[in-house]
Amino acid sequence: MPDVSHPDRTRDDPSGAGGGFGVAAGLHHRENETGRGDLSSGAAPGSVLVDDVWESFKVYHERAQGLRDRLFARRKNVTEEFWALRGVSLRLDPGDTVGLIGENGSGKSTLLKCIAGILRPSRGTVQTYGRTASMLELGAGFHPDLTGRENVYLNSSILGFSRRYTDQVFDEMVEFAGQQVAEAIDRPVRTYSSGMYLRLGFAVSVHLQPDILIIDEVLAVGDAKFVKKCYDRIHELKRRGVTIVVVSHDLETVATLCDRAIYLERGKVVADGPSVEVVDRYRADVTAEQGGAVGRWEGGAVYGSGDMTLRDIRLLTGGERDSIRTGDRIAVKFRAHVNAEVDNPVFGLIVRANDGTYLYDTNTLWRHQETGRYAPGDEVEVTFELRANLLPGRYTVTVAASRHDGKVVYDWHSDALGFDVAGEFVANGLVELDGSISVMPIAGT
Repeated sequence: MPDVSHPDRTRDDPSGAGGGFGVAAGLHHRENETGRGDLSSGAAPGSVLVDDVWESFKVYHERAQGLRDRLFARRKNVTEEFWALRGVSLRLDPGDTVGLIGENGSGKSTLLKCIAGILRPSRGTVQTYGRTASMLELGAGFHPDLTGRENVYLNSSILGFSRRYTDQVFDEMVEFAGQQVAEAIDRPVRTYSSGMYLRLGFAVSVHLQPDILIIDEVLAVGDAKFVKKCYDRIHELKRRGVTIVVVSHDLETVATLCDRAIYLERGKVVADGPSVEVVDRYRADVTAEQGGAVGRWEGGAVYGSGDMTLRDIRLLTGGERDSIRTGDRIAVKFRAHVNAEVDNPVFGLIVRANDGTYLYDTNTLWRHQETGRYAPGDEVEVTFELRANLLPGRYTVTVAASRHDGKVVYDWHSDALGFDVAGEFVANGLVELDGSISVMPIAGT
């Protein structure tokens, strides 16, 4: 554990930052108190111990609105105690990458704030060792009237880093944050968009050498290019042995990024183990609540000229099971109602991963399939048959109909269907390439 009794020793050594507490654009940092129990003796930086933590909040149903009400008791506060965490215990070792999953209100963010030291548990203890950086809320620590440059140096100094070290990494931080932030680095941050706050805040957090990095859904506001850059950086920190705790509703991200997942429900730990197994458990619970239907989905944008209307869009598993496993044959079927005369319309299908990654796109035009001529009132049944060579995760299907040259969209249904693929965990990624591994001893060695 760092020696925080002599902060001056870290003037030119960022690897041993002194004590202090700071927040920078959602970046929360603290050197931790001496722990108790088994971890208190020689615990390595990056260790976290959560021991029987309970956290409660008061929910006000009636509240005195002014001083007179308070003094003369004309109205009393009527409150109810809400327990966001109920006896949570867990231990993280240096280098663990852990995802917290569960429905809204399950206690995920509350647990993160307890680990980060922002909330003090009502009962139980939280001990962390080493430098903790957390991205919990956009813009939480930047001073709005200071420029981006001034905020970086201010927060770096609060976190115990020398100006010389900040000079060394400043250009790298700004380059990571992107051209838009670089052009605005000498403007007050109150002029920044939420995306620019995110970019600069994340850049600061990952360049200040944390032992523990905590992230709570804030990457959801970034554009796809920046989010990819963030995840690449997270993987780099993971390889360096940084302990990472992530809250995300994107189960595919948890399954692929994290080695371990913790499933919370109403403040209690339901499951704690390998990420793929825990994610599958959570998906199974959600599916059971929804009646086990494959393809239940709210859907995305629907638009088009209206010359054709797509109806009764379904996903068929092709077997007795109502679930889909890696390698299963599946079919996407829909009916197209014709509202105006059309000749050789194009029917298409797109499959994406839950994070929007483009996986598969095909249509009758590219396959040189003639589809016929139709008059108003006609109906056409269209079926796409596929093999789901997909690794476990959630995927979406978009279907569309267009003019024969593909330049006029008749009807487009974004994310018309959603489905989960289950199966044995054999690889990370999105697609199953049917790989094999051969290990053979070499004779004579």
